[in-house]
Amino acid sequence: MALQLHYFACRSRGEPIRLVLALAGAEWEERSVPEQQANGRRQMPPPPSGRSPQYLEGAAGDLSNPDAFCFGTCPKLVDGDLELVQSNAILRHLGRRFGLYGSSASDTAAIDMWIDGCEDARQAYNELIYGLDGPPFRDDLSNESPEVAAALAEYAPKAAAVLAPFERRLRSGPREYMVGAAATIADVAVMDIFDVHVHLWGESSLRDSPGGPFEHLHAHRGRVASLGGVAEYLASDRRWGRINGNLLG
Repeated sequence: MALQLHYFACRSRGEPIRLVLALAGAEWEERSVPEQQANGRRQMPPPPSGRSPQYLEGAAGDLSNPDAFCFGTCPKLVDGDLELVQSNAILRHLGRRFGLYGSSASDTAAIDMWIDGCEDARQAYNELIYGLDGPPFRDDLSNESPEVAAALAEYAPKAAAVLAPFERRLRSGPREYMVGAAATIADVAVMDIFDVHVHLWGESSLRDSPGGPFEHLHAHRGRVASLGGVAEYLASDRRWGRINGNLLG
């Protein structure tokens, strides 16, 4: 039975999971959680035209159903009889399952540290994205809107601060990967959190931003993106065009 990922029809917290599955060469199916939740806790715009989501139906897609989503959140991974929520728990499970979690206990500890660092960066990023536009979401905002541009300028020093530890790590050596000589789940997490920041400003603008030019993070992003299964996934129509649950990012 193929693995199943249950998440919204966007990248966001589901994307590192998809990238790890692609890196591992795993087969997986995707079932989308409906954007309009009956309990009103989340009001996302529908996905852009193009790829059509395969939605979960009824209670299976209801975030308020504790039998489907025990913490009321997604993503969820279904791996045979195992059902996991919490995105970083899913990453760690996949790392163990596919041998992408380092070759020693110290490697695993370091990978955990970098994943937790990515979570800190994700929290800062999400405060920006959903602080500007949260449920119910607006359809008149974009990265080019004046109020968004002003918020991005204010966020830039914070972005530089949360990205700096990853740049320093890769610069020391220098290193091709975050831990060890091969890609792990930490590399996918770092690549993804840097990628969403690149999309905020554009690659050239981020190079010129405070704390830039993030030379080693840019190189690392390209390196991970070029790995076999990852490159194939990134070039496919399986990747959602929308980054977040709103129209920003």
